[in-house]
Amino acid sequence: MPDAIFGREVEQKILKELLHSSEAELILILGRQRVGKTFLARNFFHKQLVFKCTGIHDAGLSK
Repeated sequence: MPDAIFGREVEQKILKELLHSSEAELILILGRQRVGKTFLARNFFHKQLVFKCTGIHDAGLSK
């Protein structure tokens, strides 16, 4: 079960509107490092989407 999201009411309202939109939507969440962007997306959409973020720290595009 995902952790509860505290605060972020404005962001959650926007995400809810986009989720229930009748149009195709692209969502880009921007912000500084370590402010909870992935946490917000993963926990907000846990029932609707399979969400996975992967990568290699400090790796170049060739990797």
